[in-house]
Amino acid sequence: ANAGRACGTGTTCVGVGVDAAPGPDAGPPTGRWRSVDVGGGFVLAIGEDGQLYCWGDNRSGQCGQAAPLLIGVPRQVPNPPGVTAWVQASAGSAHACAVADDGSGSQGALYCWGNNGTFQTGAASSAQAGITLLAAGTNFRKAVAGERHSCALSAADGLRCWGAATWSQIPGATGIGITSFPDA
Repeated sequence: ANAGRACGTGTTCVGVGVDAAPGPDAGPPTGRWRSVDVGGGFVLAIGEDGQLYCWGDNRSGQCGQAAPLLIGVPRQVPNPPGVTAWVQASAGSAHACAVADDGSGSQGALYCWGNNGTFQTGAASSAQAGITLLAAGTNFRKAVAGERHSCALSAADGLRCWGAATWSQIPGATGIGITSFPDA
């Protein structure tokens, strides 16, 4: 069953691959995908065109937009200013993080968005976060969105983690953990 509609409008995932119908909400123009990640009721995928697409549960803005609450077909995540393509993306429980090509040649701008109740997007407020730039041109290679925390790998300064630390998932932190994106 596909009750959460994370795979599209039917009961299976038919229509999100190479057989997807063309149109503004049907995924990349070629219908081909570079990568995919599945979160808590939603899917993030990078198309062959380098653009990021999302579908499924969007109640916390985890698809990078305020509405609609449920997205039945792949819809492009809005590109922040300067972003030309997405390099890697991760779907958490109700938030997302991604590494983008910001045109600087470093392909390492780091963004997070969605539910921020435990500061897992790195934004300064615990309110739902729009697409937030955490670090520009710092050569981030990978972002991982967890249930209530996030981590990212940078070529320059290694591992950074933020958000909830209830289960000691953030080194040296406990409880609410780290409430903003940690500086190097």
